[in-house]
Amino acid sequence: MRYSLVSRFHGAFLGAVLGESGIADNYVSGKSSRIIIAGGESLAACGKLDIDDWLGRLPLESNQLYTINGYGVQGILAALPVALFYHENPVQLRQNLLRVARIWQDKPLVSDWILALGCAIALSCGDKFTPEAVIPQIVSFLGETTTKTPQILFKIHNSLNCRCTLEEVRICLQREEKLHQILGLAFYCFLSSHEDFRLAVIRSRGVISHTDLTSIITATLSGAYNSVSGISVGWWIKFLPNKQDVVTAHQQTLELAHSFTASWSGTYQNKQVLLRNSGKSSLMAIATPKLL
Repeated sequence: MRYSLVSRFHGAFLGAVLGESGIADNYVSGKSSRIIIAGGESLAACGKLDIDDWLGRLPLESNQLYTINGYGVQGILAALPVALFYHENPVQLRQNLLRVARIWQDKPLVSDWILALGCAIALSCGDKFTPEAVIPQIVSFLGETTTKTPQILFKIHNSLNCRCTLEEVRICLQREEKLHQILGLAFYCFLSSHEDFRLAVIRSRGVISHTDLTSIITATLSGAYNSVSGISVGWWIKFLPNKQDVVTAHQQTLELAHSFTASWSGTYQNKQVLLRNSGKSSLMAIATPKLL
């Protein structure tokens, strides 16, 4: 494996934080990345998708629907940690992404992009990722749909093949639904610079409208693909100029990545048993996913 999964998970969560930083006043108050981090914490604690637990970890204002032209985007952000957790099981991945869609806003356009992003994240976690094949695989994962999402994705696919510039892609999408524009450009920024986290995120910040959402999605995709080792410390300092923010971001996302990986892999500690066996020995069961 090119990178360990814990490194990829760490890269994805840190990417979400850095993708929003420098745009929001302070990363700690960033509502968008908080949805992703809270989702990761909930999945790590519960070992499965538990919407009530997830929502309970969010400030009240984060549960208010954040919309773009009438389309809620919380579900789109929520797709990212869910896809990390179920990345190697396409059936469970699809089922849980659709659960997320139903909870936050069950509109076909939003559901399609939730599936598309989830599939992209899942592919980014594997070693067989090739930019040329990603979009056809995503369209196949979507299946039949009444929306234009597959056509938008193929526009991005063709733009990549033709080596179009960011401005050319932006012009190509400017007559489409705003959500198509934002997410299409996020896919373009990631896939056109998939080996370079810094360049992908800088390009995403060149998008004039809804820069925060484009940047967060690009940074999370790139963080999952390049892992935390692809995110230079200099980049952290650039967008988190406060030293304490750098330390906090690293500590929070590192701890989350490890607990997330442990929960995903089937590692658990039964606290009640540990209390009964206090002073004797620590009990821990470790197994491959779904064995326990």
